[in-house]
Amino acid sequence: MDRAKIRRNSAWRVMSGAMTSALTLARLAALVAILGFFLPWAEVSCSGQPLVHETGIQLITGGAGGAGAAAPAHHDLWVAASLGLIVLGLAGCLLARGRRAAVILMAAALTAAVASLIGISQEVPSAGVQAQLAAGGDASARQAAGEFIRAKLEYGYFVTLGGLIVAIAGGGLALAGQRSPGSEPE
Repeated sequence: MDRAKIRRNSAWRVMSGAMTSALTLARLAALVAILGFFLPWAEVSCSGQPLVHETGIQLITGGAGGAGAAAPAHHDLWVAASLGLIVLGLAGCLLARGRRAAVILMAAALTAAVASLIGISQEVPSAGVQAQLAAGGDASARQAAGEFIRAKLEYGYFVTLGGLIVAIAGGGLALAGQRSPGSEPE
């Protein structure tokens, strides 16, 4: 066996190893994104005092609970779709190999990120919308209520979103590091 052929084979092993490690990174990032659903996603406060901290799972199930939470349960289907897409993408990525696995995980992570953005934008509206929801029709009451009632994003959502972004990037790196099937050395 000549040296050029040995170098070519070892270069192929390094390239396929890089693809595998990038895909492993993407899979781990998807697991981190799932973990983020168990952390606080949103906080609702009144006059600066936190009333409710909702995790991603609580947004899905409608089970906020907390001091003074008398609102009816609201199931966020966008957040549920986001979690479902991450789980399906991870399962598909584990069942498939190579390029197909990277594409499945990237598509699922991108779609899940969009679904979570839509879902959380409905759960944590802007200050003006919060004021309208809190006070009904009177303009002065809306302004006063907007100063008292606040909803904001928390770190669990950013852990999920960060995991999805890393999963997309890892899938892209896995795709970029893979050669076409005909270029495999002997």
